[in-house]
Amino acid sequence: MKNRAGRLSTGQGGNKLVAGLIAALIALTVLLVVVLFIINKDSQNDQQYIANTAEMRVLSQEIAKNATEAAGGTAEAFDQLRRSRDEFQQLWTSVTEGNPETGLPASELAQQSGVQQHWNSVRENADSILSTREAVLGLHEVARTLNETIPQLQVEYDDIVQILLDNGAPAEQISLAQRQSLLAERIVRSVNNVLSGDEDAVIAADRFGRDASLFGRVLEGQLNGNPAMGISRVADEDAIYGLEAVDELFEFVSQNVDAILEASPDLFKVRTAASDIF
Repeated sequence: MKNRAGRLSTGQGGNKLVAGLIAALIALTVLLVVVLFIINKDSQNDQQYIANTAEMRVLSQEIAKNATEAAGGTAEAFDQLRRSRDEFQQLWTSVTEGNPETGLPASELAQQSGVQQHWNSVRENADSILSTREAVLGLHEVARTLNETIPQLQVEYDDIVQILLDNGAPAEQISLAQRQSLLAERIVRSVNNVLSGDEDAVIAADRFGRDASLFGRVLEGQLNGNPAMGISRVADEDAIYGLEAVDELFEFVSQNVDAILEASPDLFKVRTAASDIF
């Protein structure tokens, strides 16, 4: 009887041990599943972080390229710069602050990386470029028209010089017509220097304004005379016809002098911002 009770006690003890082991195995399995889930989730997050940062790397290159092209007067570059800026900001926010829609948590590593400081500078410069869109594009359009107009104006003056030479006009009239042609060339060169947007752009803008004003006064003197400037009125009818053609061509220049002078500081700001971004 005692042996039977002992065997029963031993059996019950063995059953409890087995049950305990099974319970421990189940708990371990559940824990392993939880750990694997966490690891898998962390791995998915890491993959998303990597995908976002890879896309931001591409966007950062696009921002630099678009900023430079926008400063050069390319209209499409402004739209592309705005898009790149907004997409970069969206991705950077999802990395540093998390994305509730996808369950992506905020990355402390990204927050401590120092990228935010650089991005603040880039974003401010991009905003600066975008704010001057109309002024920059307008200035480049005026410059393109000037580059087409000035050579025509010089051709007219070359013809006027030849007419004055052939008809024995006073030497000062011939010399003045030749100087006007050279002054026209300097005007268009100053405008192109303004477009460069470097530190000499402000000086070039001032020189353009003074040269354009002088050109206009001399042209008016050739047509109507200007004793104060020592300019006698041109009497030759063929030469007058040429001067009237010059006056018509120069009207576009004179109408846009103020626009160029007002836009040149914006262009300098844009060029500086694009350089800082790059």
